[in-house]
Amino acid sequence: MRGWLSFLVAVCLDWLENPVLDRTAVRELCADTLTGALGASGHGAPPTAPDPDLRAAPPD
Repeated sequence: MRGWLSFLVAVCLDWLENPVLDRTAVRELCADTLTGALGASGHGAPPTAPDPDLRAAPPD
């Protein structure tokens, strides 16, 4: 978590000095990096069961 927070601070400071990306892209970058870090650590969200309402209808 500390590593991601340091990454977040660095990204924000760099973005303030060089706003090449828009706000949405920076937010998605930070969120995706957090998701990846959590997944790599084994502490990501557990897999969910498929939604039964999304199953394909049987062929006729």
